[in-house]
Amino acid sequence: MMELALSFECVPKELFAGFVAIGLIRGEYNCRRHDIYITMPECQESLSKYLHDVCGKVSGSPVWYRTIDLEASEANVLRGIDHIIDGDRNPLLSLRGIRRAVKYPEAFRMELEVVADVARYHPNLHVLFPFVHSVEEIQFARRELEKVNFTNNFGIMAEIPSTILCLREFLKEGVTRVVLGMNDLTSLTLGLPRTSVRANCSHMAIVRLIEEARWITLRDGVELVAAGYFPRSFISIAKRLGLDAVVLHYSMLDEYLGEEWLAAPDRTNLQSIKERTRMLVREREQRMLMRGGVA
Repeated sequence: MMELALSFECVPKELFAGFVAIGLIRGEYNCRRHDIYITMPECQESLSKYLHDVCGKVSGSPVWYRTIDLEASEANVLRGIDHIIDGDRNPLLSLRGIRRAVKYPEAFRMELEVVADVARYHPNLHVLFPFVHSVEEIQFARRELEKVNFTNNFGIMAEIPSTILCLREFLKEGVTRVVLGMNDLTSLTLGLPRTSVRANCSHMAIVRLIEEARWITLRDGVELVAAGYFPRSFISIAKRLGLDAVVLHYSMLDEYLGEEWLAAPDRTNLQSIKERTRMLVREREQRMLMRGGVA
């Protein structure tokens, strides 16, 4: 089965018809699209409006919102950012995802309050937590959900090998969905940057981790899906391994489903956002260098 991943593209209702769910809405792209952080009221309003719109368009099908996952350099350029983190030379392993939420819970709670408010109108809206590596992190996240009276389902991204190796413990905390983040999982398992030609998500080690996750989730009746910028050939591998679905990025649907998707509205939104963020990061680094700071 195919699910759709969104990065805050504006998608007409009729284009959702071929997908069984919205398997991933990446929260950070609401921030990056408008250059503002979740602490800003306009960012919260934009998030609320988008989630209401998507949940209403999919006629009750599941919608999974992933909380903000920003590298430090990406976060630093946003208006309203709560804490500047400089000197981070390894973005893959930085204070990102749930790690930032644990350290700076105020902004995280603001985000969850918006999601919980939308969920009161849309019982099909659920939450995913990114870059978790310990059960204590998901326990923290669950407590935060309780504080904002969120009663729908929650799941985790499985991007770190330790998450899969300890998956039984995570499922005991009430996780109902596990999303394999194929890009980070491949990088962290193989010790390679995602841009490397050797970062092959079909590598034997990756397949074995997926098999382990499938066995555990099947036993507990938990969904297991794969998301990421994987090649089309991986879809058949996911099917062979018995995954419940693959989550396809809206910006890459032409590569998976055919050239007719090249004309889809807002298809180039993601690339535009990434280019703008890179520009803002470069400008900030240049200013810091001129001031004698750490870039």
